[in-house]
Amino acid sequence: MLAVEHYGKGLSAAFAGDTTYRWQLSLRTMGLNSPYNRFWGQLIRWVAGESNIKTAQGPSVLAMIRRERFDPGEPVDLQAEVTDEHGQLTQYASAEVDITGPDSKTQRIQLYASDTNTGMYENNFMPTGSGKYHAVFSATHNGQKLGNDASDFYVAAPVSEMDNLAADPKTLEEIASRTGGSYSELADIPLLAHRLEAALPPANQVKRTSFPLYEDRLFFLLFVMSLTMEWFLRRKWQLQ
Repeated sequence: MLAVEHYGKGLSAAFAGDTTYRWQLSLRTMGLNSPYNRFWGQLIRWVAGESNIKTAQGPSVLAMIRRERFDPGEPVDLQAEVTDEHGQLTQYASAEVDITGPDSKTQRIQLYASDTNTGMYENNFMPTGSGKYHAVFSATHNGQKLGNDASDFYVAAPVSEMDNLAADPKTLEEIASRTGGSYSELADIPLLAHRLEAALPPANQVKRTSFPLYEDRLFFLLFVMSLTMEWFLRRKWQLQ
């Protein structure tokens, strides 16, 4: 059960549901597209008075690109949130994106109003090469410019070292040989431990020698004299 109320100059919401964590468990593979994230995000923005903030700001264009890096051949989801001259989310604007690729050529992509989210405009862009892309989002309404926003994204192949995660014994042996080390298979780990132990420098031998002080007559005499002097001074000065 969800209850929302106006309280003073603000808003409050109470959601009585103790099983919402299960939504996240079953939908977490959807990432930012999960209805779980959308629900809590919209609820918090509403309680925080996001609509009032946008109204005070007036017209605006907010660029939204979900990730910074894309793989070659992967479409880029382009989204922009648009408010009109009154600061209200609108689906009657004309939105577009000018994308400049790594070859310095600019391509214009038209954005279309979302059927589910008012004020959201979206489309896909298919990159033609690897490198950095600069996207400038803009929108107009009734011939009036509402604003613009810019964002960058990159198209690059995955790191080659992630293509094969299995161990490469030949490469490991070559690295060990060039660096003055040695290579051991996993099954030879016990032998490696013995070799390391054998290569350790010999431990320092500690020789313990005892000198019984009570057999030294001079030391014993000085000790008795010290105690006697302490007792005499304490009695003289009336110390406890």
